[in-house]
Amino acid sequence: MSTVVTNKHLRGVAVTVLGDGVIKPSGVVDVDTGTLTIADTVSDYSIGIPFTRRIVTLTPEIGSPSGSAQGNSMRINEITVRILETLGLVINGQEVEFRRLGRDKLDTPLVPVSGEYRMENLGWERGEAQIEITHALPHPFHVLSVIKKITVND
Repeated sequence: MSTVVTNKHLRGVAVTVLGDGVIKPSGVVDVDTGTLTIADTVSDYSIGIPFTRRIVTLTPEIGSPSGSAQGNSMRINEITVRILETLGLVINGQEVEFRRLGRDKLDTPLVPVSGEYRMENLGWERGEAQIEITHALPHPFHVLSVIKKITVND
């Protein structure tokens, strides 16, 4: 069985498909009819142009008796990212695992997660303490806050 959907405003465009919470094979909307056939039967779907969301935090200004810390070596000891109903999060190139293993878990779609994710020991950089968060999947993505614990050396 398959599902045919109409997207006249996306004629000839390569799209990503999310059907019943599962990523389906990408396709191109037919130029003439404005339709796209999804291989499986789905009851709830979203179709759109794929893109990657990208958040880069700023290096904080940490005042000290000797002045600005902007040129000093900085180490991000730990970050805490608060998320709301999110799937497919990548922090500094490291994918955050949301799937929990167990009986019958692999046959069900992922459920969006809310809460906090912590990451430690992100290394030293001269004059920078930035975090990059990316999301390239057609799943929900809501970052509420990024909290950093930083060490600064002269």
